[in-house]
Amino acid sequence: LKEKEEVHKQLLKYAEQEKEKEDKYLEESIPKDISKEDKEQLIIFKSIFDPRNLEDCNIAMFSGTTACVALVIRDQIYIANAGDSKCIVISSDKHEFKETILHSPKNEEEKKRIEQAEGTVDATGRKNGVLGVSRSIGDLEYKQNDWLKPEDQMISAMPDIYTYKVKETDYIVIACDGVWNSKHPKDMTDDILKNWGEECENKFSEKITNLFEIILNDQQLSKEKKNMDN
Repeated sequence: LKEKEEVHKQLLKYAEQEKEKEDKYLEESIPKDISKEDKEQLIIFKSIFDPRNLEDCNIAMFSGTTACVALVIRDQIYIANAGDSKCIVISSDKHEFKETILHSPKNEEEKKRIEQAEGTVDATGRKNGVLGVSRSIGDLEYKQNDWLKPEDQMISAMPDIYTYKVKETDYIVIACDGVWNSKHPKDMTDDILKNWGEECENKFSEKITNLFEIILNDQQLSKEKKNMDN
């Protein structure tokens, strides 16, 4: 029992010493002539992105996620998209749709940025032969060029912003690449306008479930479109 207590005591002492070192490191690296509020914010920021802590950030270092969000304010929709997810806005009266652009290494602008950041795009359209997307949150291993701005890194988290006019009767669909690999936005638009009306207002959950069952079945049957990670 005494040995366990001694081990516990030494571990606490070691943790306190490491905390003191970290506090000193942060204190010395922060400018003296800033406000208390700015100092506190900077300490938080630097502790999160401290290179010494990267071992604790393996999830963000070696994996990432795309993001597609929409905000509707009255008759305007604001969409931010980074990665290979997509949002489409379907006009119920004009029978047409507007869409965001997927960020793929195959796109000329994306490929240009990747190559300028000393990356490569292979024949299959993957960055460095691995990643099939050119923008994401996370994937920090591809954002280590100190001389480049965040938006100029091989993989950027900078979103494209879209603004459209909308009406209460319009539809908004946000989905990952696995959906759009199986369902073209035009097909999605036609399906929704044909089968989703006011009479289906209380059956949206059932309609969505049926739609995704069709998409998953399509991916299982099609070798070209198979994309089960989403």
